[in-house]
Amino acid sequence: MGKVWMPGGGGGADLDIVTAGKPDVLAGKVIVDKDGEPLTGTMPDRGAISTLLGINGSYTIPEGYHNGSGKVTQSIATMGGQTVNPTASQQIVSTNGKYLTGNVTVNGVTNLSAANIKKGVNVGGIVGTFEGYVPTPTDLYLRGNNIANWARITANVSLDSGQITLLEKGPGTIYTYINMTGYNWLVIEGYHNRSAGETKSIKLLKDSASSDSQVGYLDLSSSGAGNYTVAFNVSALQVYARFYLQFYTLMPAVYRIWLS
Repeated sequence: MGKVWMPGGGGGADLDIVTAGKPDVLAGKVIVDKDGEPLTGTMPDRGAISTLLGINGSYTIPEGYHNGSGKVTQSIATMGGQTVNPTASQQIVSTNGKYLTGNVTVNGVTNLSAANIKKGVNVGGIVGTFEGYVPTPTDLYLRGNNIANWARITANVSLDSGQITLLEKGPGTIYTYINMTGYNWLVIEGYHNRSAGETKSIKLLKDSASSDSQVGYLDLSSSGAGNYTVAFNVSALQVYARFYLQFYTLMPAVYRIWLS
């Protein structure tokens, strides 16, 4: 049993209780071992280690003495929740290297159903079943389907594949034979690109294209550019006759004409 004899008398200190070895003692510090021999420590003095931790990173804590002031920190950009509205083009929500603090919501597409999509066309995983406009017995013209055989009087009107087009400022005149018997309204649906207040109108004429044959007049000057649906009251015209439609100013598209 090792003992350290203390000068001045008295018993010695029992060194058998010493359990520390070199790795347990701070480097450069000296103690004694069980035999009273000097023992110099080898434990590294790490002081205050600080490190920055990346996303999903890790840090291995080295052995040694730490003074308690070290830190492991993390600096990650954050972003809040996002709402994405679908568009025809690809969109990127920039989340690279960022921590999301909220949810990303992708809004649904309204009216996304097979019945609203052209047959055979895949839109967002929905394959269309719509086969186009189907004329009814009262249709006189429907998106290129010229049921009543409308013909043009003036060169500035074009009977195109999907619409009747007014190529320049009117009057642009078309005509056909119509049996008005039993109907109250001659309805016209189309598009014009004139601002509100600018002169634009449609005239209905019977038997000839001259102004004295006018039997109906619709003024669209109060409406801005956009789609329109207007109707002539034909309840007093219960006859089969040749009728003319005259379009004034630039109303570039007629999509549908029908009786009701």
